[in-house]
Amino acid sequence: MRRVPSFILALLFCVSIAGCQKPNASAEVPPDLVDITSGAKEEEIIITYSDLTHDGNEEKVMIDVSQLKEKQTVILKVLDEKDNIIWEESAGTAHAGWNSIYLYTLNGEDYLLRYNPYIVQGIADYKYELFYLDENGSEKHKDFNSLHFDITGCEHPLDVEKIVSFVDEVNEYLSKSILLLSTQDSELVHSTSKDRIVKTEELSWLNDYDIEYDDHDSLKDKLEKYQEHFTD
Repeated sequence: MRRVPSFILALLFCVSIAGCQKPNASAEVPPDLVDITSGAKEEEIIITYSDLTHDGNEEKVMIDVSQLKEKQTVILKVLDEKDNIIWEESAGTAHAGWNSIYLYTLNGEDYLLRYNPYIVQGIADYKYELFYLDENGSEKHKDFNSLHFDITGCEHPLDVEKIVSFVDEVNEYLSKSILLLSTQDSELVHSTSKDRIVKTEELSWLNDYDIEYDDHDSLKDKLEKYQEHFTD
């Protein structure tokens, strides 16, 4: 019997092993968990089903990422039981297009919460809107608030009490909400059916300077120390 050369045996062994390997792990990930920034992303990702029209029927809530690469834009959509789009809103990863939309639930009723803490050149313009939709997709507002201030506190001292009150108000809503879609800070983030994201407003700009805060400091304490940093 002729002996088979060793290099051929090695080649046959490698081919055999390759044929037995599992498919690429990303192919096994459910569509709603695939990294939407990768080449394997789905163009439409269902986040949840919620009764946003308060008519007893649940609407489909999803995001469309088909324009992410070309226009740096994603779209949150609400569809009725016939898959008709009754409401949609875009969010861009460019600064001017930052947007965050949450699903807020209280006493069994679902609402959309639009929250945008926008800062440009040291001027903060924070606002939120809480609303549900009518059968035509028109927004029916339940609550709204906004806050405008200079985060440096140089020309106009920070109104600490007013800022704390606003943040407490926002966090009360956020504590009962899941993040549907956000492009805040140019980072695309969204919940999935298996990973529901809950956010808290902590005024991250308080940490932009070399200010010593104590672990037990409240938000009011931090704001006062922040103000002192610019007035000393």
